[in-house]
Amino acid sequence: MKLGIYCAGGLGRESFELANRLNDRVPLWDEIFFVSDIDLGGGGNIDSSTISSRRSES
Repeated sequence: MKLGIYCAGGLGRESFELANRLNDRVPLWDEIFFVSDIDLGGGGNIDSSTISSRRSES
């Protein structure tokens, strides 16, 4: 299953961190990523924080 987090602002980044910590304990998602409605121009940065995704290693 995939988890998409809409918005990469403060709440989105906190949600991403919490989801990753939870997923380390109880694997629920194969991939956790941000969903954005703005064009990042291929840079992948919002508020100087790198937008990333995390895939499980299984």
